[in-house]
Amino acid sequence: MSPRRVAFVACGGALAAAWLAAATTAPGGDVAGLALPPPVVATGGGGEEPATAAAELAADIERLRRRLAQAPDLRMGARNPFSLAAPPPPRPDAVDPPRRRSAPAVARRPPAMGPAVELIGIATAVTQDGPERTGILSTRGGEVFLVRSGDRVAGGYRVEAVESSSVTLVDGNGASHRLALPY
Repeated sequence: MSPRRVAFVACGGALAAAWLAAATTAPGGDVAGLALPPPVVATGGGGEEPATAAAELAADIERLRRRLAQAPDLRMGARNPFSLAAPPPPRPDAVDPPRRRSAPAVARRPPAMGPAVELIGIATAVTQDGPERTGILSTRGGEVFLVRSGDRVAGGYRVEAVESSSVTLVDGNGASHRLALPY
């Protein structure tokens, strides 16, 4: 920081501290604790004298104190606008009309959602018989499976083939699902 910026920040901090100190040390409280200034008599001029104004101010303060003492207490009404009332009971004439009977609904199988696993990688090991591939699958819960052809995975799927960039899974109904590597 430049010296100019440091001085600016320090000056601003000092002003904020002085303002807070003045706000916390200012006299506060009830008006009753304050003393009225002594009446001053004006020596000249054509207006109202300060002694008369001070006496009127004192009389107004006393009148307001008596009025505050006579103020009625607040009563809580029976109605609370912040609470929810129970809904009214249904009217007898508003009963639902009889419904027509329809044919029973045919139970449909939900569409196939596909496996709940994702292909995140493929590892290849070179053996005497040729390359041997292992698929790396991940579930939504964070589990990781290392699978080869013929293995079973979560959800009842069987690994049919592990290729260089994809894994083919077969579900219990015989439908195959191809999982490809994300690019």
